Amino acid sequence: MTAKDKAIDLYHKYYTTLLPNVRMRKGIAIQHALIAVEEIEKAIDFDCMEVQNLDRQHAYWEQVKTELNKL
Repeated sequence: MTAKDKAIDLYHKYYTTLLPNVRMRKGIAIQHALIAVEEIEKAIDFDCMEVQNLDRQHAYWEQVKTELNKL
């Protein structure tokens, strides 16, 4: 899944959980998705991963954050 696809997927998961009449629904959904991405980044186990794979994982999640901020 591309970073853009993952960003849209996370956004929609949070967006649909919010009440339809909530003001700023889009912004809240994006903020919640960004929190999730930050938690995923923190959970990456630095001791068990190869440096190259670690860099690739961080780059992917940074792209997801960028795409979320574009929504």
